[in-house]
Order: sequence, then structure tokens, then C-alpha cells
Amino acid sequence: MLFNLLTREEMWIDDELHDTLRNREFKKVNGELEKELYDSSVLVHDDFDEKQSLQKLWESETRRRDTLEVTYALTFKCNMKCSYCVQSEIKEESECTCNVFVRWLSELLKIRKPRCFHLTFFGGEPLLKKQSITTIAASINLLCKELNIEFEFGITTNGTLINPVDIIKWKSFGLKNLDVTVDGEKDTHDGKRVYKDGTGTFDDIIKNLKKLKGILPVNLICNLAPTNVSHVEYLEYLSEQTNEIEIKNIRFKPYYDKSVGGCFFGDCHIGAMEEIMSKAHSLSLPVEREFIFGPCGYFDNNFFAVSPCGDIYPCTPFFGKKEFALGTVCTDEKLEKTHSLEDNLSDECLFCSFCPVCFGGCRFVSLIEKGDVSSTSCEKRFFQSNFDNI
Repeated sequence: MLFNLLTREEMWIDDELHDTLRNREFKKVNGELEKELYDSSVLVHDDFDEKQSLQKLWESETRRRDTLEVTYALTFKCNMKCSYCVQSEIKEESECTCNVFVRWLSELLKIRKPRCFHLTFFGGEPLLKKQSITTIAASINLLCKELNIEFEFGITTNGTLINPVDIIKWKSFGLKNLDVTVDGEKDTHDGKRVYKDGTGTFDDIIKNLKKLKGILPVNLICNLAPTNVSHVEYLEYLSEQTNEIEIKNIRFKPYYDKSVGGCFFGDCHIGAMEEIMSKAHSLSLPVEREFIFGPCGYFDNNFFAVSPCGDIYPCTPFFGKKEFALGTVCTDEKLEKTHSLEDNLSDECLFCSFCPVCFGGCRFVSLIEKGDVSSTSCEKRFFQSNFDNI
């Protein structure tokens, strides 16, 4: 398969055409095939302005108007004490009310008028605020029906407080995605994700997931640490559970000691992800890599993250870093993210084959590693190794 990273066009080809294109023997291509290759932008004319096309892609994906996405951290409080948690270190003295958040969100929806709206409840542990989820989801579901906006919402949870009765109720308001973190098989998971008294959470989470069978398939999230050389046992375990747990997909997210929260996979994850994808394919498991396809959410003018006190950030990893707050839900500010392509990418990035996929990578990782969100966090080696599987 040929895949054009710049235009998102794809095409299936045979071995003969593959060799012709790889050897750059373009004169051998003619007729209808030549037209099809040009129409799909597999071939381009000599005067093709690649940089201008990249600029158009940047504009379309950072200034899109058809979809609005908001992630709301209802609370930074949690019933667990995970070894790598960063939210627990954020100190916010207050949590805004549901009415304040709904009023702000309603105005944003009326101003932006998107075709689709996606809301994600985040934390801390959002299921500590079940009534808030019900109140907000019911209100926004009703508003979106009035505005003719497609609405769905998701919840990112540790899984210990899941109740089928709640899930059934929330589905009637638009719940489509339930993301549950399970960080490997029992010993690995319980080594990192524990209750506040230090006891493991794995058995409780799995028990709760089995209760959801036939009600809502779940997305399993696994934080992939650099020290993890294999998740084969975990994937084998999940394969054995497919009759009892309805899995929508399995996503691995990058985890670094002291800097969890970004969306960047480094060189240390390359071998692990190759092993994971190979094993997942052999077991026919729906494994995805959680990765940015296009500009980081930091730049997306239709993506916002709201902290418990109502501060608005470009994306969730920046929670607590007040200097990056865009405003607050308590005011009537009209939010606009304005970032230029050239100010945020070097010439080396601009002409990299993978630029249309990562646009310089995760800007939170750039901040952690280089102290500057305008720097890049290169994912080139990771994509070179894993792109075919992704």
C-alpha cells in the first residue's frame, strides 16, 4: 500500500508498480494509471509546492470547524495512589460548579456551531463525581439536539468505581467511549496502580469490566514505561478474556519517569512497540498506538482542556501550569489559538517525510525536555520503525 502522508491518500499497488516507483522510472507509468497516480498525489508535477500544501494541511487541521473537542477534569482527587500520577501533585483550591461549566460550554457551542461535539470527563478520578457527569451530560445532550449538533461523550477512569447502572443511564445521554487504564497483567499493574492503602486494584477493575459485557465495549489504556521490555503476557491474558470482557480497542501510551502525560514515543519505546504490535496481530487483538495524527492538540483551535477550577488549557498535560492557561470558564473570553507553522517547526522538520503526521511532536514533552514549547520532540525514528504497523 502507498500512503501519502501529506494528502492522506492511499492506494494498493502490485510489486511491478512498487519497483517502478521505488526506482523512479516514471516514464514507464502512463495512461489511466498515470492519471490515477497524479489524482492520488502519489506522483506530482515538478512545480508542486510541497511547503504550501503542508501549510494548507496545518491550517485545515488546526482551524477545523466541523468538530469541537473539550476534555473536562471534574476533579484532581482520586481513590487511588499510582506511583507515577502527576495530577495528584496539582493543587487547586476550588472546583467550579456544573452550572458554570455548562454555561461556558453552551456559549462556546453556540459560537463555534460545530457539526460534532466530543466531551471527555477526566481526572483525577471522574467517577468520584458521578452526579456531575449526569448533570452535565444531560444538559449538553439536550442543547446539542436543539442546535442540531452530533454529541457524544467519553470517560477516562481507573475502573474501580464502574457500575453498570450508571453506564446504562449515561448511554442514554450520549456515552460512547469508556477508557479504562490497565497497566499490564496483574503483577505489573498492581506494582504501579494501587489504592491509597497500598493494595492492588487489578482484580477489582477486571471484575467491573466483566459486568459491562453486552452493555458497552471498553477501551483499555496501558501506560508503556521505558523499562517495560515486553507486554506479551498481558496481551495473552487479554486474548483469554475476550469472551468475558468486551474490548473495543487497546491503546498503549508513552510513560516516562517524572514526565508522564505527553503523547510522544521516544527511542526507548521502539523495541517494545514492535513486540507489542507483532504479538497483537498474531492474537487478532485490536491494538492501537495512541499517537497524534496531525498537529498536536496544543495547536488545535477546536480542542480545549478544562481543569477542576475552570481554567482552560491547550491540552491536559499542561494542567497546573498557569502560565499556559488560555482563560477561564468564569469569563466570556472568546478562545482562539493562533500558531503559525513556521514559528513552531525548523526547516529540518518542514521537509521531513513524517512532518504531516507529527508536526514536530508533543509540545508538552518539548517543554519537559527542552524548556520550550516552540521546540520539537522528534518522532522520526519511532515512525520509521513502527509506521507500517500503525
